[in-house]
Amino acid sequence: MAFWGKLIGGAAGLAMGGPVGALFGLMAGHGVDRARGGGLPRSLPQEALIDTGFALMGHVAKADGRVSAAEIAAAEAWMQRLQLDVDQRRRAMERFNAGKQPNFPINRMVGEFRLAAAADRRALRTLLEMQVAVATADGHLAPASRQAVVGVLSRLGLPAILLDAALGRAGGATGSGNGNRRRAAAVPSLHKDYALLGVPVDAEPLAIKSAYRRLMSRHHPDKAGADVDATARAQAINAAYQRIREARGF
Repeated sequence: MAFWGKLIGGAAGLAMGGPVGALFGLMAGHGVDRARGGGLPRSLPQEALIDTGFALMGHVAKADGRVSAAEIAAAEAWMQRLQLDVDQRRRAMERFNAGKQPNFPINRMVGEFRLAAAADRRALRTLLEMQVAVATADGHLAPASRQAVVGVLSRLGLPAILLDAALGRAGGATGSGNGNRRRAAAVPSLHKDYALLGVPVDAEPLAIKSAYRRLMSRHHPDKAGADVDATARAQAINAAYQRIREARGF
C-alpha cells in the first residue's frame, strides 16, 4: 500500500502550518501516492496521449526530413481510434505540428508523460503503437525514424527491443542505422487507401462504407467476368476498405 507521500506531506504540512497545514499536506501526499501506485484518473492517460502522443508522432514523422501525406493520415487515423471529439482533434493536430519543429522539447514532453501516465501500461503501449504507426506509414521504417522511436523509448526508460515487438504486432518493417534492413510485410499507406476509395481521410464511416459499396458494385468480379484488371481492382478496393476499417475501428 502506498503511504509515503501522505506521511511526508502530512509531516511537512504540520511543521509549516499546524493541523490545517497537515491536512493539506496529507491531501497532496495522497495524490503523489496515487500517481506512484497507478491510481491516476482514467481520463488522464488520454489527455497525456493527446498532448504527448501526437507531439511525438510529429517528431517521428519529421525525423527523416519531411512529413508525408501518409504520416498525416496515420495521425488522423489515431484520432479516430481514440474517438477524439472536434476540440480534441484540433488540439491533437496542433501538438502534431508542434512536434515537427526543430526546437521541440522532447525531453520535457516525455518527462511530463512519465509523470502523468507512465503507471498506466496501456497508455505506454498505446503511445508506442502511435509512434510505430507514423514511423511505418510510408510502407517501411527509415533508419532516422527508427532512431527517433528508440529515442522516445530510451527517454521513457524502456528497452529498444520493445520497438521490434511492436513492429511484429503491426506487421511492420524493421531497419538499422547501418543500412542493413530486415523487412517484414510493409505497412500499407492509409492515405493511398482513402484515395483509392475516393474519400477524404476524415470521412465518416458511413461515407466510407457507401463509397466502398459503390465501387465494389462497379468493379465486382461477377460483373467483370474474365476481366483480370477489374478483378484485381476489386481485390485492391476490398483490401483498402478492410485496412481502413481496422485502423478506424468500425
